Parts: sequence; structure tokens; C-alpha cells
Amino acid sequence: MRTKEQARRYGQTYYAKHRDEVLASSAAYYRLNRSDVLARMAARRCGPDGERVRAADRERTAAHQQEHPEVYRSHMQKWYAKNRPRLYEKRRQLRAEMLFAYGNRCSCCGIDTEAFLTLDHTNRDGAQHRAQVHARIYDDLKKRGWPRDGYRLLCMNCNWATRTGNACPHELEQLVMLGATTAEAGYAKAGTL
Repeated sequence: MRTKEQARRYGQTYYAKHRDEVLASSAAYYRLNRSDVLARMAARRCGPDGERVRAADRERTAAHQQEHPEVYRSHMQKWYAKNRPRLYEKRRQLRAEMLFAYGNRCSCCGIDTEAFLTLDHTNRDGAQHRAQVHARIYDDLKKRGWPRDGYRLLCMNCNWATRTGNACPHELEQLVMLGATTAEAGYAKAGTL
């Protein structure tokens, strides 16, 4: 009687000698029984051992990607080239939803030209947010129901002006119009007045 290890080794040597036949046989079986095969795979992944099976699949995929990075890179390039128009359209729609959710205009100067508008993290935590969600900020905000706290729309000029914690020139103008000097307005924005 063979042990599991002996059976495994026999299977490996048999496969090595008859690889083309085994692959052709598997492909033919799959073509004839596709729905049954897919149903068994789904039951295996979603059954009582589902999490263990999915974890093993993830490990196997990660190991394959490390062993054959050129194959993985080639596959991803082909997939991206094929799906680029669909991805661009999805991103455009998601950005339009984001603009609508945050008011469709710069919250500082009121510009409403879509090409100029960008999302601002009012707490200055944009880099951490991008790192957390792997640069999929719009997807994350949509999942959370487009939260208003900590986010606002700014035009590129206002966003760039406030980037280092300084006041936007439009906000300074408003403070000066209210009677503050330019220096006081700058201090007031910085919170030191």
C-alpha cells in the first residue's frame, strides 16, 4: 500500500511524462462539464472550508506572481489594454458623482468648471488616505456615503494655495474686506491671532 507521499510523487512523475495528454483531457472534460465544474468550485470556495480554500488560493496566486513576474506583468498589460475604455468611463462617472456630492463648485472662490475642481482633505491627511485605500479615494468616499466632514471641493488654484496650511488668497481678500489688515488676515487664518 502506497503512502500519500508516494502517491503524490507518482502523480508528479506521471504528469511530467504525460503533460500534454493530461491537459488535453482536462480541457475536454471542462468543455463538456463546464457548469458542473463551476458549481463544484463555487461550493468548495463558499462551503464550510471556504475561507481556508480562499486563503490557499491567495497564497498560491502570490507565490506564482513572485516566481513568474513577467507572465503576471504581461497578463496585466493585456488586461488593461483590453479594459482601458471601460475603466476610464467608470472613473469619469465616479468623479462626476464625487463632484455632485460635494457641490460642483469650489468652496472658496465658487468656480464651477469641472476640469479645474479637485477634492481637498481639510485635515491635511490626503497622503495617509491615499496610502490606506491605495489611491482609490473616490471609491472609498462613495462606500462611506460621501462624508462632508474633512472633505471639500476646491479649484486647483485654491487647493495649491492652501497646500502648506496657508490661507487661500480669496479667504484673505474676504477677511481684508471685513476690516482686517493683510497681516492680521494671514495670522487669523493660521490661528495665531
